[in-house]
Amino acid sequence: MVITSVMARASIFRWISWVALRRAHGPRALLAILVLVAGTLSALLVNDTVCLMCTPLVWPVEAAALPALPYLLGSPSPRTPLGRDADGNPQNMLIGTLSGISYARFSAALIVPALLSLGAVLGVLLLVFRRELASGGSR
Repeated sequence: MVITSVMARASIFRWISWVALRRAHGPRALLAILVLVAGTLSALLVNDTVCLMCTPLVWPVEAAALPALPYLLGSPSPRTPLGRDADGNPQNMLIGTLSGISYARFSAALIVPALLSLGAVLGVLLLVFRRELASGGSR
Protein backbone atom coordinates (compact mmCIF):
# COMPACT_ATOMS: atom_id res chain seq x y z
CA MET A 1 0.00 0.00 0.00
CA VAL A 2 2.91 2.35 0.68
CA ILE A 3 4.35 1.67 -2.78
CA THR A 4 0.93 2.27 -4.32
CA SER A 5 0.60 5.56 -2.44
CA VAL A 6 3.99 6.73 -3.67
CA MET A 7 3.11 5.70 -7.23
CA ALA A 8 -0.18 7.61 -7.00
CA ARG A 9 1.53 10.75 -5.67
CA ALA A 10 4.04 10.54 -8.49
CA SER A 11 1.11 10.36 -10.96
CA ILE A 12 2.37 7.08 -12.38
CA PHE A 13 -1.16 5.71 -12.71
CA ARG A 14 -2.30 8.87 -14.49
CA TRP A 15 0.68 8.56 -16.86
CA ILE A 16 -0.11 4.88 -17.54
CA SER A 17 -3.72 5.85 -18.26
CA TRP A 18 -2.64 8.66 -20.58
CA VAL A 19 -0.31 6.37 -22.56
CA ALA A 20 -2.97 3.66 -22.77
CA LEU A 21 -5.66 6.07 -23.96
CA ARG A 22 -3.37 7.55 -26.62
CA ARG A 23 -2.75 4.06 -28.01
CA ALA A 24 -6.41 3.03 -28.08
CA HIS A 25 -7.92 3.40 -31.54
CA GLY A 26 -11.55 2.58 -30.91
CA PRO A 27 -13.81 1.08 -28.24
CA ARG A 28 -12.51 -2.50 -28.59
CA ALA A 29 -8.89 -1.44 -28.36
CA LEU A 30 -9.66 0.68 -25.30
CA LEU A 31 -11.30 -2.33 -23.64
CA ALA A 32 -8.33 -4.56 -24.50
CA ILE A 33 -5.89 -2.00 -23.12
CA LEU A 34 -7.94 -1.60 -19.93
CA VAL A 35 -8.02 -5.36 -19.33
CA LEU A 36 -4.29 -5.69 -20.06
CA VAL A 37 -3.23 -2.70 -17.93
CA ALA A 38 -5.51 -3.61 -15.02
CA GLY A 39 -4.46 -7.25 -15.19
CA THR A 40 -0.78 -6.37 -15.24
CA LEU A 41 -1.07 -3.89 -12.40
CA SER A 42 -3.15 -6.27 -10.31
CA ALA A 43 -0.46 -8.93 -10.66
CA LEU A 44 1.84 -6.52 -8.86
CA LEU A 45 -0.53 -4.60 -6.56
CA VAL A 46 -3.65 -5.33 -4.51
CA ASN A 47 -6.78 -5.54 -6.72
CA ASP A 48 -8.76 -2.97 -4.73
CA THR A 49 -5.99 -0.45 -5.22
CA VAL A 50 -5.82 -1.17 -8.95
CA CYS A 51 -9.58 -0.63 -9.26
CA LEU A 52 -9.13 2.87 -7.86
CA MET A 53 -6.05 3.56 -9.92
CA CYS A 54 -7.67 2.42 -13.18
CA THR A 55 -10.46 4.95 -12.78
CA PRO A 56 -8.70 7.44 -15.09
CA LEU A 57 -8.90 4.80 -17.83
CA VAL A 58 -12.66 4.42 -17.39
CA TRP A 59 -13.54 8.15 -17.14
CA PRO A 60 -13.14 8.88 -20.87
CA VAL A 61 -15.76 6.21 -21.59
CA GLU A 62 -18.48 8.56 -20.36
CA ALA A 63 -17.16 11.48 -22.39
CA ALA A 64 -16.96 9.35 -25.54
CA ALA A 65 -20.56 8.12 -25.10
CA LEU A 66 -19.36 4.52 -24.85
CA PRO A 67 -21.23 1.91 -22.79
CA ALA A 68 -19.70 1.96 -19.30
CA LEU A 69 -20.55 -1.62 -18.32
CA PRO A 70 -17.93 -3.54 -20.35
CA TYR A 71 -15.21 -1.18 -19.13
CA LEU A 72 -16.32 -1.48 -15.52
CA LEU A 73 -16.39 -5.26 -15.84
CA GLY A 74 -12.89 -5.09 -17.30
CA SER A 75 -11.52 -3.75 -14.02
CA PRO A 76 -9.77 -6.22 -11.67
CA SER A 77 -12.35 -6.95 -8.99
CA PRO A 78 -14.99 -8.63 -11.17
CA ARG A 79 -12.31 -11.02 -12.45
CA THR A 80 -10.99 -11.96 -9.01
CA PRO A 81 -13.34 -14.94 -8.54
CA LEU A 82 -11.80 -16.49 -11.67
CA GLY A 83 -8.63 -16.96 -9.68
CA ARG A 84 -6.26 -14.98 -11.85
CA ASP A 85 -3.29 -12.91 -10.69
CA ALA A 86 -0.12 -14.01 -9.06
CA ASP A 87 -0.35 -11.72 -6.05
CA GLY A 88 -3.34 -9.55 -6.90
CA ASN A 89 -5.42 -10.15 -3.80
CA PRO A 90 -4.82 -10.42 -0.04
CA GLN A 91 -5.49 -14.17 0.06
CA ASN A 92 -2.73 -14.82 -2.46
CA MET A 93 -0.38 -12.53 -0.54
CA LEU A 94 -1.05 -14.49 2.66
CA ILE A 95 -0.52 -17.82 0.89
CA GLY A 96 2.73 -16.59 -0.63
CA THR A 97 4.03 -15.13 2.60
CA LEU A 98 3.05 -17.92 5.00
CA SER A 99 4.11 -20.73 2.68
CA GLY A 100 7.60 -19.33 2.19
CA ILE A 101 7.23 -19.51 -1.60
CA SER A 102 9.07 -16.68 -3.29
CA TYR A 103 7.15 -14.08 -5.26
CA ALA A 104 8.90 -15.11 -8.47
CA ARG A 105 8.09 -18.81 -8.00
CA PHE A 106 4.49 -18.10 -7.01
CA SER A 107 4.04 -15.76 -9.99
CA ALA A 108 5.65 -18.21 -12.40
CA ALA A 109 3.25 -20.93 -11.29
CA LEU A 110 0.24 -18.72 -11.99
CA ILE A 111 1.32 -16.86 -15.13
CA VAL A 112 -0.41 -19.22 -17.57
CA PRO A 113 -3.76 -19.27 -15.70
CA ALA A 114 -3.52 -15.48 -15.30
CA LEU A 115 -2.98 -14.91 -19.04
CA LEU A 116 -5.70 -17.39 -19.97
CA SER A 117 -8.08 -15.67 -17.58
CA LEU A 118 -7.30 -12.22 -18.97
CA GLY A 119 -7.88 -13.55 -22.48
CA ALA A 120 -11.14 -15.19 -21.44
CA VAL A 121 -12.38 -12.01 -19.76
CA LEU A 122 -11.55 -9.91 -22.81
CA GLY A 123 -13.08 -12.47 -25.17
CA VAL A 124 -16.34 -12.71 -23.22
CA LEU A 125 -16.63 -8.92 -22.91
CA LEU A 126 -15.98 -8.43 -26.63
CA LEU A 127 -18.54 -11.11 -27.48
CA VAL A 128 -21.27 -10.01 -25.08
CA PHE A 129 -20.88 -6.30 -25.88
CA ARG A 130 -20.02 -6.65 -29.59
CA ARG A 131 -22.90 -4.42 -30.78
CA GLU A 132 -22.30 -1.68 -28.23
CA LEU A 133 -18.55 -1.67 -28.86
CA ALA A 134 -18.98 -1.73 -32.65
CA SER A 135 -21.27 1.29 -32.71
CA GLY A 136 -19.52 3.01 -29.84
CA GLY A 137 -22.74 3.90 -28.08
CA SER A 138 -26.17 2.73 -26.91
CA ARG A 139 -25.91 2.34 -23.19
